[in-house]
Amino acid sequence: MRNFTALLLAVLLASTAFGQHKTANDLKMKHSAFMRLKADVERKTQNSGQTKQPDVRKILASREFSRLLQTHSLMYFDGQFDTNTRVSYFYEGFSHLPTYSIEDYFADGSFLPSTKTFYYFDDQQRDTMWVSQYWEGFRNWANSMREIWRYDQMDNQQLYLNEFWDVTNEQWFLQFATRSFYEYNGSGQVVSITYADYYMDQWFPWGRVLNEYDSAGRHIATTGQDWEDVDGKWINSWREEYDLNAQNEWLVVNYYVWEDFSQQWELDSRAIDITWLDFSELKWLTVTLQLWNGQEWENLAKGFCEYNTLEMLLTSTFQAWDGSGWVNDTRERYEYDNYGFGILEVTEYWENETWVIAFGQRYIVDYDANANPVSILMEYFDSWLNDWMIQGKVLLAWEVVTKIPQNNTLEFTIFPNPTQNHLKISGSSGSPEFVIFDLSARKVLSGTTTSGIIDVQVLPSGTYLLQLKQNGQIATRKFVKN
Repeated sequence: MRNFTALLLAVLLASTAFGQHKTANDLKMKHSAFMRLKADVERKTQNSGQTKQPDVRKILASREFSRLLQTHSLMYFDGQFDTNTRVSYFYEGFSHLPTYSIEDYFADGSFLPSTKTFYYFDDQQRDTMWVSQYWEGFRNWANSMREIWRYDQMDNQQLYLNEFWDVTNEQWFLQFATRSFYEYNGSGQVVSITYADYYMDQWFPWGRVLNEYDSAGRHIATTGQDWEDVDGKWINSWREEYDLNAQNEWLVVNYYVWEDFSQQWELDSRAIDITWLDFSELKWLTVTLQLWNGQEWENLAKGFCEYNTLEMLLTSTFQAWDGSGWVNDTRERYEYDNYGFGILEVTEYWENETWVIAFGQRYIVDYDANANPVSILMEYFDSWLNDWMIQGKVLLAWEVVTKIPQNNTLEFTIFPNPTQNHLKISGSSGSPEFVIFDLSARKVLSGTTTSGIIDVQVLPSGTYLLQLKQNGQIATRKFVKN
């Protein structure tokens, strides 16, 4: 899951975390509606030139009755593939979550051990602890780093610890810790989140967000604040106020900044003309961003999104204001294969009345008879050569394990996944029967679908297997209930 380079990077980041003064600005991307919309429009600057490896853990979690045993990463150089690293995964019983993994690197014609990672999960399959070890040699693994997660009663992450092994004293040494204290109202809505980091043997608060709700329980405003060490108090930083439509979705987002001199909020920018495909997942269809110059609104950018029938993003087209009208600026395009795997990601810019690729990455995937990816060829688009170039390849080995009979001739998809209340069935007709199992193959719910919808509100949070039966055909899909 994590390679040795990532481990070293984590060590460096953790060791330099102290002394960095965090502010409420660090919370904007997480809690600010306007900033998240703005980031979507500006995402072209984040993606440019950043090639990515396939998300192996996401692939692993999406499998139904197969467990990932091993991955080989191959780099492409001088017209041939050279083995780089190998990761092996180990399981207990019928669990679909690995107990531990071992990463080896390839050198001098053989694999040499590098790191070993143990994984611990709670009953909702959330990470609770990762323990990393490094190879000392002579058949000996030595502790290196440990990460710990804790969650509150509402399933929000409230604590993260990063520890390193003290070889001299043979004990874990706390390198870095952060916590998020959630306060809820009587309806279970988040009223405030306070953030603090732990170092020098004490907790230091640095930022918090405050949420406001109207009498109907609708979220109407969010305020970000900084902790002032000198005065020992919270000071305002940014604020948002939301105009809602009849479906309680953001219709207008007004963004304010705190003016210290006047001690009042000053209007800065806004998002308008927002339409939504799925507000719960912040899947927007249209949005316009504007800046306030003190007297009037100035247009900044406009965005349009398109999705397929499974609500997967196909295109994001962005336009800029040239002073008199909207002109095309950038566009992102995505493609998926029949298994929902993303096989194309392209960022384009508008030039000479046509779209030109600025950055692109695509995957060519081969599957086995159980629909498990066994080979993923990675390519990137070279804008100088105007052609696709091979970057590398990932080979995956699988083990089929199941205690539930199935026949995968029935094709269907489910969404949203994860879900809180309902599962929508796409690809089947009529009212097929369904059975839901937990991961120990215990039947927890059964019945007949109603208009292609299954109500799962009664299920506890966790991961389940949905088995659909129709005309003697059976197929199964995995889903997560939040």
